[in-house]
Formats: sequence, structure tokens, C-alpha cells
Amino acid sequence: MPDGRVHFAVIIWIPPERRWVRHRSGPPMDPQTGRTGIAAALFMIITSMMLIPFQDPDSASFVLSVLTLGMGIIFFVILVIMIRRSLG
Repeated sequence: MPDGRVHFAVIIWIPPERRWVRHRSGPPMDPQTGRTGIAAALFMIITSMMLIPFQDPDSASFVLSVLTLGMGIIFFVILVIMIRRSLG
């Protein structure tokens, strides 16, 4: 590699004109849509985190609460990435 950097833990060479270029895909996200999505994701995360300590670990409701927590976290991360990309 000419500059001695490792990109994304894989040894590849990226031409200088393509390094650290951020592409915005589509029009900017409506702020109300982003706020609503984040509120829904936080509701899923907080509600499932409040329920998990009071459930029996062998029950189906515990499994559903853990799955809801995971889905809420994934949903939140995807929303944050989409909002960051829409800002440019």
C-alpha cells in the first residue's frame, strides 16, 4: 500500500480521489420522519429493557423481549445511519 494505511481491517488500495468521499443517496430525510422513527426505536428499547428483569428466563415472553430489544437497537442504528447520510 502506498500510504501504509489499512482500510477496514482489509489490506486494499483505494485511489486517493475515492478516499473518504461521502455520497448522499436521495433527498434529505424529513425531520419529522426521523424523530418519529427514533421515538419508536427508543420506545422498543426502553420498554423491553424494563420488562426483561421481571421475566422468567425460560419463558417465551423473555425471548420475545430480548428479540424486541435487538430489533429496537438495529432499527435505531439503521435510522442514525440513514439520517447521517441524508445530511450530506
